[in-house]
Parts: sequence; C-alpha cells; structure tokens
Amino acid sequence: WAYFPTLRDALISGLTLNIFNRNADKVAIANAAQLINNIHSSFMAVGDRFTVTPIFYVFEMYAGHQGGTSLRTLVSTPEMSVGTNHLPLLSAACSLKGKAATLTVVNSHATAAQEARIEFSGARVASTQGRVLTATDLHARNTFDQPNAVKPRDVQVGSGATITHSFPPASVTCLEVRLA
Repeated sequence: WAYFPTLRDALISGLTLNIFNRNADKVAIANAAQLINNIHSSFMAVGDRFTVTPIFYVFEMYAGHQGGTSLRTLVSTPEMSVGTNHLPLLSAACSLKGKAATLTVVNSHATAAQEARIEFSGARVASTQGRVLTATDLHARNTFDQPNAVKPRDVQVGSGATITHSFPPASVTCLEVRLA
C-alpha cells in the first residue's frame, strides 16, 4: 500500500471530533465513512496482514465523550497563521458523565509544546489519568512491518483546583478527570 494514515491525519481527526463535541447541540450523530484501506481510515489490511492506524487511536481516545454532556470549553491560546487563515494552536472539547470528565486536546503545532492551565469552574480535580498520541515525526505512521510506530502512551497529570499541563507538539491528548 502506498498510503498509510499518519500522525498528521490523526491530528485532523482530533480537531474534527473536538468541533463535533463542542457543537453537540447541533451534531446528533457522526461516524467515520471509511474504516479499512482508505485515506483517513482506522485500519489497514492485506491478506493476513493487519494494522491499526493513528486515526484508530484518536477514535479510541475520544470514546469517553460518548453519552456525556458537552461542557463549554474555553481555550485561550496563540494562533498560527497559514496564508491568510489563522488556527488556534490548541483545540479542546470536554464532556461530563456524573463526576467524570473527558477532556481532549489537540496541539496543532508541529514542533512546539503548548502549556495550558486547566480549571473546572465550581469543581476540584480529585485525580486525572492521561494518554497522549504523538511522535517525533509528523509523518510517522503504523505499517505492517512497524505496527506500533505511533500509539498512545500514558502521561502524568496533576490534580487540585488548577492543573498546568504541557501538551507535546503534534499531539492528541485525552485526560480522564475525576472531579471532587
């Protein structure tokens, strides 16, 4: 196969899913059109060879939003310019199920980490578990010969009234937050 989805494709998935989650009052249902062997698909397979793509991991990381209530998520972040267009460096969405919040953040900058302060208005963070999907190369991909080149890893995140976290360059991060 000439094309295996890359980390860059996974960032696009995260940005799109954040838009959908932030507009849950308008988007009733959404799904991936192609699952296997297409541009922007979750899986690649030929004969008995199979691999998951970075896009699969983004959908897995965003599953915590399902069945939750979308929370207003404010992000104050620098922007990057692409021609005459401007794109915020961080994109985020948050949803709540009982006292469990799912916060997903995409850092679109290819080379710079972005630090952010995270607050939950009227609540204190009791604990947080985090996973991040990133690689040193924006064009990194999983192939049949290297099926684990791009996969999420656990990250350490603080707790308390305010959390400060550094989001790696070219990354999708999911924080599962238990509120007190």
